[in-house]
Amino acid sequence: MTDVHGRLQKDTDLSKYLIRFERARIPTEKMHALQCEEAKKKEKRLLSMYEKWKLQVHKARDQLKTNVPESQLWPLIVELKKFREDIMET
Repeated sequence: MTDVHGRLQKDTDLSKYLIRFERARIPTEKMHALQCEEAKKKEKRLLSMYEKWKLQVHKARDQLKTNVPESQLWPLIVELKKFREDIMET
């Protein structure tokens, strides 16, 4: 904000008043094809990891339907959390 004389007050953020100009980036046809290919690879990897995680969850559910000692639950929990973290990082 400004005071009566048109000077900026000390408590204002100057970044609000800065203007940043950028030109729009338009990828070439070759770069667009490369980006599409990379996106497909990432999607395929994510789906693969998700399917593995789902299988692990079904396996865990089947184990939980039986009487499982608590000592066997912790490794199961750790493994499921690891799969989940791997998916979230992808």
